[in-house]
Amino acid sequence: MQYDDSRITSHTVTINIPRGAQPPAIHVNGEKVDQALAAHNADALGEISSLVCDVQRKYRRGELELTTAAIGDMLARIGDLARPRPTGEPPF
Repeated sequence: MQYDDSRITSHTVTINIPRGAQPPAIHVNGEKVDQALAAHNADALGEISSLVCDVQRKYRRGELELTTAAIGDMLARIGDLARPRPTGEPPF
C-alpha cells in the first residue's frame, strides 16, 4: 500500500531552537509537531526531535557549519518524516 501525497503541494516546517536546555519547538504547517505528527506516526516525532537536537548539539560545539545545503538536507529529512503514512508503514 502506498500513500498518495499528490494532493499535498508543500509543507511549511518551522524550527525554533532556543538557547539553554529547552527542547526545539517544531511546527509543520503551523501545527506543533507533537500534535501534527502524533496521529500519523509517533516514531517520526522521535526521529525529528533527535535529528534537530543532534544538529543543535553539533552546532554549539562548533562541529557543524549551518550552510544552505546542510539546512536543506535537514528540512528534506523532516519533510519526509512528516508525511502521513498508512498504518504500519515505517517512517524511514
